[in-house]
Amino acid sequence: MVNSSRLTPRWRKFLLTIHIAGSVGAFGGLVSVATLTTSTLGGADALTAYRAAYLAETAIVIPLALVALASGIALATLSRWGLFRFWWVAIKLVITAALAALASFGLAPHLHEAADLATAGAPISTAEQLELAMLPAGAAVLLLVNIALSVYKPAARLKRDKAARRPSTSAGKTALRT
Repeated sequence: MVNSSRLTPRWRKFLLTIHIAGSVGAFGGLVSVATLTTSTLGGADALTAYRAAYLAETAIVIPLALVALASGIALATLSRWGLFRFWWVAIKLVITAALAALASFGLAPHLHEAADLATAGAPISTAEQLELAMLPAGAAVLLLVNIALSVYKPAARLKRDKAARRPSTSAGKTALRT
């Protein structure tokens, strides 16, 4: 199936499909959460909107963000891209890991709290409503950055990797003289 440094084309395509599905699914979930939370600013029923947003966050966004993270790490470590060889792969890793963590430990509890407040009939400030709308929208924009990096794959390597891969000058000159 897999050796230590390469995936067969079949397994690479399988992992890539899982990775794309996870990323695009998380993006769609975030857009849904942003739409639901934004609707409260226009007077939509806060209880329904925040309960639905919490459900979408915990049942769609978080699991799919974790799928995208795990499959991305597998793809990077088992392919020529590597985790820290190219800057765009490293940036995607940081964005996806941050998204998964913030969705799990930041936005989901915040949505749950907002739903609890709405259940109790307590008012939710406009500032709080804006924050709940902007967080998933901002996360969706970051996932768009990841998508663009995946499509364009900027070729620049991290400097550390360039130096590690460059043969020494004296060895190259000696080889040319002989």
